[in-house]
Amino acid sequence: MSLADWVAASAVVALGASLHGSVGFGMSLLSTPLLVLVDPRLVPAPVICVSALLTVLILLRERQAVDLKGLPWALVGALPGVWLGGSAVGALPTRGLSIVIALLILTAVGVITVGRPPRRSPLTMGVTGTVSGFMGTAAGIGGPPIALIYRNERGPTIRASISGFFLVLTPLQLVSLTAVGRLGAWELGAAAALAPGMCLGFLMSSRVRAQVDAGLIRVVILIVSTVSAGAVLLRALL
Repeated sequence: MSLADWVAASAVVALGASLHGSVGFGMSLLSTPLLVLVDPRLVPAPVICVSALLTVLILLRERQAVDLKGLPWALVGALPGVWLGGSAVGALPTRGLSIVIALLILTAVGVITVGRPPRRSPLTMGVTGTVSGFMGTAAGIGGPPIALIYRNERGPTIRASISGFFLVLTPLQLVSLTAVGRLGAWELGAAAALAPGMCLGFLMSSRVRAQVDAGLIRVVILIVSTVSAGAVLLRALL
């Protein structure tokens, strides 16, 4: 990659981190389609590594708002999802996998937009964790399912709970990607090079999260989820 490529990738990561820090997810949603255009090797492992550091920063900032009742069930459900996602990366064509993930996101958005969000229970949280674990490992886009089920909560609860989920989930994703040969020295170096851009985005999010929390966060979650699914689907079909 050239210097111009690294600058462009860092700018993309900064924008993604700003969105993620404001809403609770979105780093991979915004960054993944654009980073693929810069260099496909930046997805998914480097994005997941950078997102892990961002998750820690958000959780430290809003740790007292974590949903300690429902989150453990989502984490239990995430275990088979991570395994399935890692297996899918190693076995399925990238195009087919992207189409499946995009359709899953659009289906979830459609169901929640038309009807009521599912009530959080051990079962619904477990299923959500499984879907999120699968999507996050397979494509680095695991935020929409867990964000959609929390979308009627306050901004701090959404951000802190999603961050707590991925703080535990990310190491499992990285182990899974390592097992299928998708995480090595190059990917770790790329993540380190993108970290400053992520930190800049996090600082930007601290300035705009209050405005997002003022009645906008539910709408933003649905919009970002829909746009991200459309981008993934378009990339797979072209």
